[in-house]
Amino acid sequence: MDTLRAQVGDAGLLMDLMNPDSMTDGLNTLTTEPGLRQTLVERSKQRLNSMIDERALLPIKVALESFRQRRLCWGRRVEFPASCRRFGHPGGNIK
Repeated sequence: MDTLRAQVGDAGLLMDLMNPDSMTDGLNTLTTEPGLRQTLVERSKQRLNSMIDERALLPIKVALESFRQRRLCWGRRVEFPASCRRFGHPGGNIK
């Protein structure tokens, strides 16, 4: 997380994707602070333009891919696929 924090700087909100409270706090901040989203968009564009070294982008790519894989287990379905087990959900029906 420290490496990702160094890469993101002030251009994003960092959340622990394994911690629902962290995600709730981050999303609440994003939705309740007027102008924050646009500020972060502008900062992130500037930050990405300054990163020309592919190695510098690696922690961000890894974090986004990890989140993408975890997000596949979310959905409106009641039935969770067995592949979600690696993300802490036992699979099967929600009770």
